[in-house]
Amino acid sequence: MNISGPQTHRASSAQSLNRPIRPLGFDLQELRFVIQQSPLRHMCPFLFATEDIYEIMDGFHLLMDNESIAFGAVPQGTLMVAGMMVYLLSHEELQLSHVKRTLFLQRCFNYMACTEETHVNDLCFYILKKINIRDSDHMLNLILCCQDASALCTMAQLVCSCLLWAVLDWLTDMGTGIYRLRPYSELKLAISLLNPSVCVESFMHGLNLTVRAISALLVVGPYGNTVQICHDAGVSPTIFVLPDDDASFVFRWLSDVVNELRRSMDQADGHMEERIAVLEVACHIMLVMHEHLLIVYQRLRDLDPEAEILPLPELPPEPEMAANANANANEGENEDNSV
Repeated sequence: MNISGPQTHRASSAQSLNRPIRPLGFDLQELRFVIQQSPLRHMCPFLFATEDIYEIMDGFHLLMDNESIAFGAVPQGTLMVAGMMVYLLSHEELQLSHVKRTLFLQRCFNYMACTEETHVNDLCFYILKKINIRDSDHMLNLILCCQDASALCTMAQLVCSCLLWAVLDWLTDMGTGIYRLRPYSELKLAISLLNPSVCVESFMHGLNLTVRAISALLVVGPYGNTVQICHDAGVSPTIFVLPDDDASFVFRWLSDVVNELRRSMDQADGHMEERIAVLEVACHIMLVMHEHLLIVYQRLRDLDPEAEILPLPELPPEPEMAANANANANEGENEDNSV
């Protein structure tokens, strides 16, 4: 399994505590390097003449207005990578440029959109050559970008769903080498071999990435809006359905992760910030799932009041509350020991 987590260009394996915990964004040099190695290199002198994000977006917009970028997995994949990197580009005006970056990302995915399965596979293959998920920085950025982009248009949702499955495949060592939509029944299989206790104790960073990938997949699919993608891409709605039993399994797995994290809060091993980050993501998606599962469980009880139904685990407290509770408990123990 690759749950131990990918490396990062900012830290070696011996410096694992320096791995990024949250998405840090891309820098301009990464974007320039991608374009330099692509068929668009002769079309983008503006990219090397300015550091202004608005001028960079205007340059790409002009290329799309003139349809200068050819149809094909490589040129279109390059444009999608550019869209994602610009969307998460580190710069001073993040809040002011958010709307324009979002619209730019949407247009990059929508440019000459084609939902044919082989084309989507080739796009994903190219994107993952340029955004290397063996790098922690890139994987975190990709997960965030896919989750945000999927709501913008059908093409983004289609490509990003495939990319997120590729990320989870790599983390759980279940990769098929084919980038396509997957039935959500495979989610249970992907995490069934991941022991929360072992992950929290030995593979904290890999767990962080895995929980984020699972959360993004659930938001993009079963707990998101899939009506349009099914209509536009001719996809069966059932592929986005997470079976009730599987949803319960995933919820309980996340609950076990949260409980293990809470129990390990007092460990002075340098992973406190990452534990809190994972708690934030896990608690958020559990809240979304809980609302759905309550309806399912009530329906089961209505059908058979005498049936023995294993109750849902209680929702965990907010991450900050959990951290404060552990801190207070530790202080109390220290006071007791000092008396």
